[in-house]
Amino acid sequence: MKHSLFAISGLIALFTALMLMVSILFSSCTSTAKKNSLVQERDSLTNELTVRNAEMDKMMSVLSEVQDGIDAINKAENRINLVQKENGKSAKERVSEDMQFIEDRMAQNREKIERLTKLLNSSKYSNSKLKKIVSGMKQQLDEATSRISDLEQELKFKNEFVQKQAQEINSLNSSNSLLLDNTAAKEEVIANQDETLHEAYFAFGTKRELKKEKILVKSKVLVDPSMHQSYFTKIDIRDFKSLDLYDNHAKLLTSHPTDSYKLIKNEDGDYVLHILNVDNFWSSSKYLVIEVW
Repeated sequence: MKHSLFAISGLIALFTALMLMVSILFSSCTSTAKKNSLVQERDSLTNELTVRNAEMDKMMSVLSEVQDGIDAINKAENRINLVQKENGKSAKERVSEDMQFIEDRMAQNREKIERLTKLLNSSKYSNSKLKKIVSGMKQQLDEATSRISDLEQELKFKNEFVQKQAQEINSLNSSNSLLLDNTAAKEEVIANQDETLHEAYFAFGTKRELKKEKILVKSKVLVDPSMHQSYFTKIDIRDFKSLDLYDNHAKLLTSHPTDSYKLIKNEDGDYVLHILNVDNFWSSSKYLVIEVW
């Protein structure tokens, strides 16, 4: 009996030892499998991060190119505004070159923004901040397009006005050559030439009135060739120093250097336009259009 108990005790001890060994072996196997799983997970995350970084680098590169393009467009637009004050063939050529440059850069930027939008939409890594930046750049480009369109119309109108002046001066010169023997006639021709060189036109009214006269068309001024010229008042810029607007709200719709004039309210609270620098004020346009309301 005693021997049997010893035998059973031995078997129990042996079984316990075997179970312990199995447990250790199982634990070892489990640990190895878990380690392999973690390594695979780490490698997967590393690969995913690499792909994501590559996508972000590509997007940021295009984004930087678009911003550079917008900056270049703004600089070219500023150059045009400055050159407008100059005269001569060289100034016209520079304006033409800058306008072509702006047109090319706008087309490039729109293509890049479209490409960037496709990258963002196809990426599984959604980035709301980046999408917001791209949306803002689209808006900047749309605003620049609108400004350039207005500038093109203004340049066109200015060129037509200059050509008209040149034709009138040539006509006056021709008349002058026929009246060389008449001193009084020559003086009159010179006076007429001088008047033509210093004449300008102004008009002001409510938005409704300006639209009715075809001076304002879809928020753009002086773009309709059939606008009613009779609505304008002809002036001599040498004598025209101020203008009562008879309203407490007013803004200039034509382009004039901001440092060449002031809008000041009188004792009745109505605005009066004061021209501070005559030559500078009329350097961009010989037409003045003011909206009141």
